[in-house]
Amino acid sequence: MLIGVVEQWFLKLNKRDELGLTATSGAAAANIGGRTLHTALDIPIVRGDGYRAQEMSQDRKLEWASEKYFLVIDEFQRMDSIAWEKLDQQLHSLRPEPTDPFGGFHIVFVGDFLQLPAVSGLYITRANQLVCKGLYSDEKLTLPSRSSNTASD
Repeated sequence: MLIGVVEQWFLKLNKRDELGLTATSGAAAANIGGRTLHTALDIPIVRGDGYRAQEMSQDRKLEWASEKYFLVIDEFQRMDSIAWEKLDQQLHSLRPEPTDPFGGFHIVFVGDFLQLPAVSGLYITRANQLVCKGLYSDEKLTLPSRSSNTASD
């Protein structure tokens, strides 16, 4: 698994503390030995009943601002456009680098665009293209297609 290799590389370099392992679901987070993205970064979630997650503790802010430089997000294709904006805002609040995307954190995105799209329907993908509309530019990246005769993973 790619994420396991990345983690082993950081361990070998004695820099494991600089890596945050996250995923968009609890099951995926458990599979990689990480936390959900919303829990790891205390990204606020507002539910229909008005419940809102707490603000990030000062200890966790200090940990992310001073120790973490790399973030892995598994199943990132499940993030909707609102989650992308909140991720960007939260990372900028931790290490405000105004000209750098996501506050200057280095992010490794892992996922499969051909399965499990964003639940809310507020997609960041359209017609086999990743659209980063509104964050920094309207650049598009064409994604490879999986042919119908290809064995599934």
